[in-house]
Amino acid sequence: MRNFGYEKPLVAGEYNAPWPNLYPEAVAAMQAALAAAFAAGSDASGAPGANGAPQQTPEQAAMARLYQDMASLPPQLQMFMRGCPPELEAKRHRINCRELVMRNLLALSAGVRRTVCWNLAPDIPGYENPLSVMDLLFGKLALLDYEGTELSHRHPAADTFALLAGELAGVDSVVRIEVPGRPGGYLFEVGRRGRDPLLVVWEQRDSFSGEDDPPVPFDWPWPATRATAVDALGQPQPAEVVDGRVRLQVSDTPLLVTTG
Repeated sequence: MRNFGYEKPLVAGEYNAPWPNLYPEAVAAMQAALAAAFAAGSDASGAPGANGAPQQTPEQAAMARLYQDMASLPPQLQMFMRGCPPELEAKRHRINCRELVMRNLLALSAGVRRTVCWNLAPDIPGYENPLSVMDLLFGKLALLDYEGTELSHRHPAADTFALLAGELAGVDSVVRIEVPGRPGGYLFEVGRRGRDPLLVVWEQRDSFSGEDDPPVPFDWPWPATRATAVDALGQPQPAEVVDGRVRLQVSDTPLLVTTG
C-alpha cells in the first residue's frame, strides 16, 4: 500500500489460538473420523429414521465417534474437546495465553495498528454443541463465560489479555530485534508514550511440548538499575540487572520486562 500511495491503518479483526489445525496429529484423527462417517452414508438431512428419531448427519456422526474414542485420541486433539482430562484442559489454557501475547507482538511489529481478539464469549448462556466441528475448532477460544445469566467467568486467557492490554497502553512502536546466535529467540522493544520502555522476549518452541524444555539464560542491555519480569501466565519471574544488562531465564512463555 505504501508503494502505491494508498497506505491505510491495518486492523486485524479476528485472531486467537490454538486450534486443532496447528497439530498434524489432531488433523489426521479428525480427517479419519470425518472420512469414515461420510463413507458410511449417514443421512446428511437429519431427517427422521425408521424409529422416528432424527438421524445424525455425517458431521454429527464423526463427532460422536471422536467423543466415544476420546481416551485413545492424540492429546493434541483431546485438549480441544469438551470434558477432556484436566491436565490437557490446563495445557490448552497455557498455550492460549502464550499465543495471545505472541500474536499481538508479531502483528504490531509488522505494522498492524489495532487487533481484536476473537472471541469474547458465547452468544447465550449455557450453549455448547460438542457434535459440531466448529465447536471442536473454536469453542474453547472464548475469553469469558457465563455464571448463570452474568458474563462474569474469566478464563485464564482473559487475565492474560488484560495484562497485555495494560502493558501495551500508550504503545507507539513495537520493533522486533534479531538476537545474534539465537534463531529461535523472539525479542521486541515496545515504546510507550509517557512510560518506560517494555521488553518482550520468548523462545520459539513446539507449542504443545515446548513447555517441557527448561528455560535458557538470556541477557540484554538495560537502561535502569532494576527490572521486573512477569510472564504471559501472570507469574512473576526472576530478573537481575548486572553491569547494565538484564539477566533472564527465557522459555516458550513470553516474558514482559519493565523497569518497575
